[in-house]
Order: sequence, then structure tokens, then C-alpha cells
Amino acid sequence: MNHKNSVSFLPTEPIGSIPRPPELIAKFEQFLHGTLSQPELAFAEAAAVDLTIAQFEATGSPTITDGRLRSLPQLTEGPFRYSQCAADHLKYALTKTSLPVKQTVFSPSALSMIYPPQGVPGYSRDEFLSDLVSEVERDIRQCLEACADSVQMDFTSTDPKLLEEFIEINNRVLDRFSAEDRKKIGIHSYPGALPDLFRLNAGRFYLPLSNEKNRPRVLASIRANLKPNQFIFIGVVDPTNPHIETPKKVRELILEAARYIPLDRLGTTDDCGFSGDRSTSRETAFAKIKARVQGTALAREALRPRFVNLPVFNQSTQAAEPKFRPLRSQTHPAFC
Repeated sequence: MNHKNSVSFLPTEPIGSIPRPPELIAKFEQFLHGTLSQPELAFAEAAAVDLTIAQFEATGSPTITDGRLRSLPQLTEGPFRYSQCAADHLKYALTKTSLPVKQTVFSPSALSMIYPPQGVPGYSRDEFLSDLVSEVERDIRQCLEACADSVQMDFTSTDPKLLEEFIEINNRVLDRFSAEDRKKIGIHSYPGALPDLFRLNAGRFYLPLSNEKNRPRVLASIRANLKPNQFIFIGVVDPTNPHIETPKKVRELILEAARYIPLDRLGTTDDCGFSGDRSTSRETAFAKIKARVQGTALAREALRPRFVNLPVFNQSTQAAEPKFRPLRSQTHPAFC
């Protein structure tokens, strides 16, 4: 399968999770009550991923995810090791679609919080952090080698006391990657993390904007602090609000953002993942995604005159290289 992204400019992609189908929720309840085996649950989970990918494709989204919501692991002893890497899920998803697939992974800062306050006998926090950094690096690297369109981590600390520590540990991982690889590694965060967010050595940033009360202030901060090698995806639909945005409303938000952010470094996304099984229905989630895709297309046409002299970037046809920086890395062309 191709798995190439041929969007010329103003790309759009999801954050990640999609509410689980009711059938899968029922299967989990059966498993917890001991009336469903682990292999039967795994079969139901695979069927849910297949359904999610098909529904994602139906929205017209040029990039998709497998929709999984992952829970942080628990630490009871050292050394810290993943029992399953995100690339395992990615490889399965790529067999089910020809579209580019984005993969989410746990951030080092989020994982650093699982070390218990009382400590772990014979396993210091410093040893844990060293193992953690290596495991997250391995997780991301395997995703890139498996042809992930991009890899995303969450950076959601609201405690100013932890900000410096979290930036440091995330950069310990990010600094292990080449500049080309970092173009495909993204951070999902929140406006309150500005301007320090851009101190993270990532190539992509995902920020909620649709529900932001003071968008001009946030957009001005992005414009003032975004580095030349960084790309910003703004959230244009709110997964926490059951109201479905119209494509026109999405378009207007993008045009507002385009007055602040250079078009060669601007994309769109959802404010956050559609996590939770009952707060937002799957139907609403996919309707919002479709509105994002359609609204972005409207904005792309409105903004295209500013790129009228630029060729369309399409790797599948080896079109001429555009004057704006392409999003997709060329790090693993033999595999992807």
C-alpha cells in the first residue's frame, strides 16, 4: 500500500483516540467478569480497529489513526520495559488502509509520573528515568521505521513547578533523533504551555484553538515564539462539545489563524482526542472530523492564491519540490 500524503499545503490530521464501539465496551465488561477470554477480546479489539479505520476513511481525512485510547502502565519493579510497543498497533493499522497513519506514543514526562512516591526497592528514580528515556526512544524509532506518517506525544503539565523537569526529560528523548526525524515527531499540548512549549525540540506542535476565549493572544504568542523549523497544527473542532461545527465555521477559524502564522507552517487538527466512551458518540466524533476536513479544504482554496506559483507536492508522482518545507520526512524512503 502507498501510505503517502499528497496534500500540498494546510495539511489536516486527527489527534488520536475515537470512542470505542458499544460492542467493544460490552466485550470489555464480559472480559472483566470472566466470561470472555483474552483471545476473544483481542479479536474484538481488532474488529473495532478495522471499523474505525473504515469510518475514518469515509470522512475524507487524508491522515488517520487507529483510534485506540491507551492507558499508562504501572511500575512495580525495575527495569522499566514496554511489554508491547506502539509500532505493533501501527503495523496492523497499515495493513488495513492505504492512507498515511499517525501514531500516538506515551511522552517521557507522562511516564515519569508513574514512579511511586515511596520508591521501588533496588531501583532508583534516576535508573528508572534512564530506562524510560531509552524505551520511549525505541518506541518512537520503531514507529518511524514502520512508516508512521508522524508520531505524537502529549505534553499536558499544568504545574509550573514541573515545567522545567518535563521539558528536560522530553528533550532527552527528542535530542536522540536527527533533525529530519524530528520533523515527524509532534507534541500535543495546550495554550497555557506557551511560550515555553516551543523549547521542546520537536518539529510539530498541536494546540487546541476552537474553544480558546482569547485566540488573538494565543495566535500572537505562536507567531512570536514558533521557531523556523517548527510546524503548528491548530485545533478547529472541540471534541468536548456535542455541537458539530460547520465547515464554514472551521474555515473562518483557519483564515483567522492564517493572519498570524505562515502558511508553510500551518495545519489543522482536533482540539484533543475523542476519548471517553459515552461523553461523545462515535457518530459525533466522525461528523466533527468530516467538518474539519471539509472546512480545511475550503480554507485551502481561499488561501491558494498566496501559493499560486507553487507546484503541488505529491510524492507518489514525484512532483517538483515546492518552495515550502514538506511535512513528510525522507528518512526512511526505502521502507515508506
